[in-house]
Amino acid sequence: MNRSNKKRRWLLPGLLVLGVLASVAAAGTAHAWLMNPVTPVAHEVRDLFYKAVVVTSFFFLIAELLLLVQGRVGDICSGWMLVGQPIRVTQEWSEQTITAVLDAQQWKCLGTRPDRADMYGTIALESILRNVNVNLYLVTYPVNAVPMGPVDGDPQRLRAGRDYPLWQCKLPEGYVMLDTFRVEFE
Repeated sequence: MNRSNKKRRWLLPGLLVLGVLASVAAAGTAHAWLMNPVTPVAHEVRDLFYKAVVVTSFFFLIAELLLLVQGRVGDICSGWMLVGQPIRVTQEWSEQTITAVLDAQQWKCLGTRPDRADMYGTIALESILRNVNVNLYLVTYPVNAVPMGPVDGDPQRLRAGRDYPLWQCKLPEGYVMLDTFRVEFE
């Protein structure tokens, strides 16, 4: 992703925050209540304001990371996402552990598109976990691919973003920093 898209992503939220801060600063009484509360009521208003900011800021971090494993048996590649143990994206460093257990209820198979059935498909989860010989990814999820208009054709056969335009603002953006990624085998 290029830098101009990253900058644009933060433009609207940045302007919104600046607008809110300017409004608060311009409103003398509200500014005094938030920055230098003197009365018990002013303390309560300030506490409620900051609690509201904390509670609502959580909803801006919707995307999670999921483990995606891919393996090949013969000519068919199969991908499985561990949806039962999402990695939460946080603003602060956190330690999180996932275990790739053989429990089909915790996994979602990617399957295939009809026109790619010669290359991709569903292979038993046990076979893939026994031999992850293609890829091991951390992927953002959910991905809300919203078309910019009516889709001319079958969306199951077309490629989002290539065969029809998407609203880029609906897609997760940014980066996640990892300090340690360790795989342990039993």
